[in-house]
Amino acid sequence: MKYTRLLLIVSLTILVSTFQIGAMHQLGRIAIKKIFTKSFAKKAFSKTMTGLNWGISAGPMIALGILSGYTNELFGNQSLIKTTEASDNVKSFVRDTLHNNEVIVKNIDNPFLATIIPAMATSKNILIGKSPFIPSLENAVEGHGLEKDKKMWECIFHHEHNHQKAKDLYRFSIALCTIPFGTHYAARLIGRKIVPYATKAFTKTCNKPKSIGGIRWFFKEVSKIPTGIAKFVTNFSIFQAYKRHREQKADDNVPEDIDILKGGTRFFKICIKHEPKLNCNPFLKNIFRLCSPHPPAEYRLEKFENRIKNLEQQEQHRL
Repeated sequence: MKYTRLLLIVSLTILVSTFQIGAMHQLGRIAIKKIFTKSFAKKAFSKTMTGLNWGISAGPMIALGILSGYTNELFGNQSLIKTTEASDNVKSFVRDTLHNNEVIVKNIDNPFLATIIPAMATSKNILIGKSPFIPSLENAVEGHGLEKDKKMWECIFHHEHNHQKAKDLYRFSIALCTIPFGTHYAARLIGRKIVPYATKAFTKTCNKPKSIGGIRWFFKEVSKIPTGIAKFVTNFSIFQAYKRHREQKADDNVPEDIDILKGGTRFFKICIKHEPKLNCNPFLKNIFRLCSPHPPAEYRLEKFENRIKNLEQQEQHRL
């Protein structure tokens, strides 16, 4: 009797447990199928792909814009580029050249940057390097160099000062942070308005999948990664094109002085002489120019030479 009662209790426990396990298993399958699979997992995967799309296409540009603003003193910080004080003669030369006694002149205290940057402008300073290809500024200022060396440096300083007057450093930071959004909405406009039939056919097959394992839907979501890369390349190309435009503007605003312009032509001839020789491969040459933040030196040289010819013709007419 004692064992019969115990056996009955054990049997009932097993039956109840079996029912509970079966019910929970069925409910679990329903939950996974109805809630997790079709809602949570699908949305999580889609949002992850969208985040990767934005992270690839816009993340580097926005980060570079913030970093550019920080390193160029736009937020009240000191430049991250190490500098040393320039000599009094150099300061006087730059200030007399620019007719601005408030301009701050410093030397770049970084062996690598100093050798590849003859001069650069931040929002507050003009920084001077020591490129091995450019005649020494110290010699030009002290009178040990040629007069055309001095004119070349005058042209360089006018160019850099034009960046400061036009607040190009602000422009570049703003462009880096805003171009990705413009590209994104332009892509949406093209996809939804200009190519409506292709978009309609695509959304019919991909927007309403039956399950997370749908191949078409999965392909649509995964394709956000290559499209993010494509948008990043587009963003970068647009920014570099804008930067080349501003560099050319700084050239165009160099004073209409024949000697200064001739100094500029000398600088560009040096650049052409020492730039990478990619003429043997037109594809690499075009890629290099597309990625370059400056217009081709040949084009800038031609613009300066045309300005010199116009000034010389004007002088001849006056005589």
